[in-house]
Amino acid sequence: MPDAARTGLPAARPSGPSEPRLHLSTDFLRSRSPGGLAQNAPGWLRLLIAYLVSRLVTSVILAIVLRTAHPGSHLGRHAELSQVITAWDGQWYQLVAEAGYPTHPPTYAGGVSQNTWAFLPL
Repeated sequence: MPDAARTGLPAARPSGPSEPRLHLSTDFLRSRSPGGLAQNAPGWLRLLIAYLVSRLVTSVILAIVLRTAHPGSHLGRHAELSQVITAWDGQWYQLVAEAGYPTHPPTYAGGVSQNTWAFLPL
């Protein structure tokens, strides 16, 4: 068998079943460049960070809406977090969870009225 150093090819691996291993490297934490953490982080960590940041931003927006709801709004002055969360499309998903989908489209004045059919499961 030729020597790997002489041929320039990688050394042959032993044959046989190999076990998949998850490699969790922390080398990206040692980066000295600005933004190095974000650029050198593994893809799964960048996705996790993006998800957590989006949840933080959403939570801050909901908290602002909750604090600034005035008596004339459809939320009212003393709105609760559950009311803020379901104030938009969330109320339709809540209705789907509680009552399911209608078997026939509900009608009003000759046309189909608003209903939960537009809100498919997430």
